[in-house]
Amino acid sequence: MRRHSGAETAELLLAAAQYLNETLELERVYDRFRELLAEAVPHGGVIVSSFDPDTGLISCDYAWVDGDKID
Repeated sequence: MRRHSGAETAELLLAAAQYLNETLELERVYDRFRELLAEAVPHGGVIVSSFDPDTGLISCDYAWVDGDKID
């Protein structure tokens, strides 16, 4: 795996910050996060979950596995 230089990492972080500043649509934010992650780290999936302390339940908020977004 190739390591990114400091400048490349800074560019990725700047791109992420600019994009995240443009939208509050969570689905778009998660999609962009996955795209940026793929540029930095090879991966086969992304799972975003949340925890509700009142119910003790963990919920899947976003799932992308092997090239497909999972409902």
